[in-house]
Amino acid sequence: MAEMTKLDPAVMEKVLSMLESEDYTRRMDALWIVSRITSHLTPPTDAYRILPILGGEFLKSKNAWARETAAKTLADLYALYPGTAKFFASLLDALLKSGNPRDIDGALEFMARLSEKMSSEDMREKITKLILRLLDDEKARGGSPQVPSKGSPETP
Repeated sequence: MAEMTKLDPAVMEKVLSMLESEDYTRRMDALWIVSRITSHLTPPTDAYRILPILGGEFLKSKNAWARETAAKTLADLYALYPGTAKFFASLLDALLKSGNPRDIDGALEFMARLSEKMSSEDMREKITKLILRLLDDEKARGGSPQVPSKGSPETP
């Protein structure tokens, strides 16, 4: 199917529409196909069309395979189409600020895949700064500020 998608625009359209299907299995099948044909997506239409889908549902998925595959595919798209940089900056910002553990997992997964794909010193520096910011953020670490219990040394 992935090979057919590369050759036939009608098949490509069908696969891309499957990403938005109500059927979970069809969405996962479409994600698998798209992850194998990333370089054959036509910009700006096909490539840009799937960014919000991959960055939304799939990158935040409970399903580890879906999250990892979406992150890898998004990193491939970033490398292929530098014009997507603003989208990805906005996506990472929204995911990291949400405080939702799944969003943060997705952001970290994407940053890991991106650093594998684009291993420049500048990219490593930016990712390191983001991770350090996350480590300082109690909400991002999945905790909440500790409230001293009665009788503890912190309470008067």
